[in-house]
Amino acid sequence: MVSCSEPVFTEEGFRNWKKATGTTGKLEKHAISRAHKLSKERMISKKTITPVNVQLSKMEAERMSKKQTEKAENRHIVEVLFDVVMHLCLQSTAFRGNDESESSNNQGKFLEEVKFVAKYHKPLQDWLDTHPGNVTWLGHDVQDEMIEIIAQAVIEIIREHVVDSKYYSVMCDEVTSHKHSYLYVHRNSICSQIQHT
Repeated sequence: MVSCSEPVFTEEGFRNWKKATGTTGKLEKHAISRAHKLSKERMISKKTITPVNVQLSKMEAERMSKKQTEKAENRHIVEVLFDVVMHLCLQSTAFRGNDESESSNNQGKFLEEVKFVAKYHKPLQDWLDTHPGNVTWLGHDVQDEMIEIIAQAVIEIIREHVVDSKYYSVMCDEVTSHKHSYLYVHRNSICSQIQHT
């Protein structure tokens, strides 16, 4: 078998071209040899195959792109859930229901409003249909955390208004429940409920 690495092809060359050319010459025999065909396939493969580092970089870029898209979608869903929480807060209504199980006819105002919004907001409906069971963002702990975040934002807005105002006044009114005392602070049209324990 004639190899591509034979000295006649790599170092020496031909002195007698009659032996090299023609149908019985070394060049023709070499061109149809298995060694030459394998070498040719390897060369074409090397030129056309993407290097491993480039493939890995491309896979990493796709993974990061997918992760960024997923992060943006999740952020949007959380914003929608915050809107539901703020809407219920503005209505001064209870969030929880007596029976929040899947089989319940009325799962409480928060869950029912989320389902209602999802009817008209496809990304939310898709998320509700496909989210992993351990990431619901619909439990009462998350609702309480969202309410706390909104309360802190309201307090910060009031603080900024007070700091920016030349004059301000505070009017206090207290309402006591069986466990807590609530202090209502009024300034112009802004009202904040601050809980004292």
